Amino acid sequence: MSVIKNYILPHPPMMIPQIGKGEEVKLESTIRAISNVMDEIAQIKPETVVIISDKAPYYSDYIHMFSKGKKSGDLSEFGAKEIDFTAEYDIKLQKNIDKIAKNFAFPGGLDKADYAKIDYATIIMLYFLAQKYVEFNIVNIGLSNLSLNDHYTMGKIIKRAADELDRKVVCIAACDTGRDADFTKEFIDILENNPNDIFKEELQDTFLQFDIAKALAMLNGTFGDLNGEKNNTLKTDVINFENPFEVGYLVASIQANQDGSSDIIVKDESKYEKEDECIKLARNAVETFLQTKDIVLAEELINGESELYKEKAAVFVSIYNNDNIRGCIGSFTPIQKDIAHEVVANAINAATRDVRFMPVTAKEIKNLSFVIDVIKKEKSVDSLEELDVKKYGVIITSKEGKKGIILPNQIQIDSVDIQLSILKKQVGLPEDAAFKVDFELTKFEIERHQ
Repeated sequence: MSVIKNYILPHPPMMIPQIGKGEEVKLESTIRAISNVMDEIAQIKPETVVIISDKAPYYSDYIHMFSKGKKSGDLSEFGAKEIDFTAEYDIKLQKNIDKIAKNFAFPGGLDKADYAKIDYATIIMLYFLAQKYVEFNIVNIGLSNLSLNDHYTMGKIIKRAADELDRKVVCIAACDTGRDADFTKEFIDILENNPNDIFKEELQDTFLQFDIAKALAMLNGTFGDLNGEKNNTLKTDVINFENPFEVGYLVASIQANQDGSSDIIVKDESKYEKEDECIKLARNAVETFLQTKDIVLAEELINGESELYKEKAAVFVSIYNNDNIRGCIGSFTPIQKDIAHEVVANAINAATRDVRFMPVTAKEIKNLSFVIDVIKKEKSVDSLEELDVKKYGVIITSKEGKKGIILPNQIQIDSVDIQLSILKKQVGLPEDAAFKVDFELTKFEIERHQ
C-alpha cells in the first residue's frame, strides 16, 4: 500500500451551518463536492489521512508536522465551540517521515513547536470526513517558505515513509486559491493539463507566493520516488470551483496513472546512452540533488551486483559545463565503503562544495559532463625520472605533513616541472623546495571514466 489518491479542498468556515447561519447556501456546490470526496475516501478506507494545511504551524525554513499522539481543536474562534475534534495521530508514520527526512538532511519533520491545538482548516476537514468515515489516524503537516521543489521532496518523503510501513494513505491539501484571479486561472489550467508544470522555472517566483501551489507540489511528490528519476504521470480532476466572495474555493483530485512515467525536468536521455555505469551514477546523483536536494544512496541508483560495490578506492569527480570546469572534488584515500558510494558523495560535493566555483544549478543539467578518476594503489617515488605526466598522478607530502595531489593527463599540464610547481604551491612550499629534502612524492595510475 501507499498513497492512493490526493485531494485539494477549501476550508471556508462559513460552510459549517453553526457559523454560516444560512449563508452557507452560497457555497452549496462546494459543500456538495466536498461531501462527494468524503464518500470516495470512505470507499478507499485509508488507514491514515495526511492533512496538509495552510493554517498549520508555518515556518520559513522548515516543514513541520504535529508531533503528538493525540491533539484536540475546535472552531471557537468562529463562534462554534461545539464543533470540536480530538484526533489520533499516526505516530509510527510521523516518526518514519521524520527519520527519512533526517537521513537526507531535509528540513522537515518533528523538530519545531506545535500549536496548542489543531488548526481550524484541519478541523473543517475532519468535520466533513467524520460524517462519512472514522476509522483512520491522521498526520498533520504545515507549509513553509521553502521552494516548490522542497515541498515536492517532502511529498516524496511521505510516500517513502508510507511505503516502508505498508500504509494505505490518502492526502488532503486544505487550502484556498486566494483572491488573485490571474493566479487562480493559471493554477487551474495547470492542474487540468499537467500539474508538474508548476515546477517550470518561469513560474517559480509567482507560484511560491501561494500556499496552494506549495501544497500541490507536496501532493505531486507523494507519487514520486526519492531517487528523483521518475514520477508517475498524474491524472487530475477539477471537481468544482467557485468564488462567491472573491476568494477561490477549489475541489480537485489527483492520482497516479499506471501507464507511464515522466521526468519533471525533461532531459534528452539518448545523449547519455553511451555513458558507463560510473558516469551514470554520478550524473543521477547530481541531477537528483539539484532537482530535489535529496542525497540519494548508491543502492537507489544502480544494481546491488555492480562491480562498483566490490572494491574500495579513492575517487575524484570532475564536472564540466560545455567543457568549462564547474567543480572537482576527491580524496587521497577512500572515505566511503566502496567506489559506488565514493562516486555519489564526491559528485554531489563537486557540484555544490568546490569553493573555487559557484555551485552548479539545475539549469545546467542538460549541459553537464563528468570525468571520474578512480585512484589505483600508490607507489613510492625514488627519482623524479620515474614520473610521467601523462601516465601518473602525483601526491606530495611536505615535511610538515601537508598533502597535495594532481591527477595525470591534465589539460595544459604537459611536463613534470609544471606538475611539481603546482604541487609545491598546494602545500605552501617555495619553488626551490627540494625533493627528498623538503617533500616526498608518491605516484599512482588512474582508471578514467568519461
